[in-house]
Amino acid sequence: MVSTFLGAHAVPEEYRNDPDSYVALVVNEMLPAVAGLDCRPRFCDVFCDIAAFSLRQTQRVLEAAQYCAFDLKLHVDEFEAPGTTSLGVALAATSVDHVVHTPPEEVRRLAASDSIAVALPATTFGLGQHYYTPARLFLDSNGILALATDCNPGTSPCESMPFVIALACRYLHVAPTQALVASTLNAAAALGMADQIGSLQPGWAADALRLAVSRPLGLPCPHRDQRWEDRC
Repeated sequence: MVSTFLGAHAVPEEYRNDPDSYVALVVNEMLPAVAGLDCRPRFCDVFCDIAAFSLRQTQRVLEAAQYCAFDLKLHVDEFEAPGTTSLGVALAATSVDHVVHTPPEEVRRLAASDSIAVALPATTFGLGQHYYTPARLFLDSNGILALATDCNPGTSPCESMPFVIALACRYLHVAPTQALVASTLNAAAALGMADQIGSLQPGWAADALRLAVSRPLGLPCPHRDQRWEDRC
């Protein structure tokens, strides 16, 4: 478990008409209080999108978080693209999540950086939308792609990584081998822990799952793998 402070996920109802005051509360009171905890989170995250926080507000929170020695994450471009992906690159965020409506030039800028793009296809699926992370362009630009469930009761009540892998292969046009790496080693990189977990190596921590499939295609499409069929 790697904890993240996400005080700036949504503007509370009582601040609906004055979101800047809520941002000031996050920056001046919440962040210093959380930074002083014995079990302080490693990351600070902000949701920058329509009906959430503006680019200016997001930058203010993230710069304050950097001052408090937090590593950074961002929710970006889930519904619109206000330029947050480029902000994440400029601030050297560990990862940026969603990256659905990100323009091609920002996709390439992200791919050229050390920040990880985390695709969350179960959220798009759960919302009944038709736009998914442009993973093919990102991978073709030599970017580092991770996959995750975004498990939450509102938009992605999904705990199944096999389902996420299947969505990535079908709708993000990711190869099964790429989806496997995105779900393991690259997911570890999105936590800043690619030197400790995410790969079967001596001395690394691991929860290993042995699957009765003979090839990577058996991960998203078990019915296409004969050995899987023989064991069912």
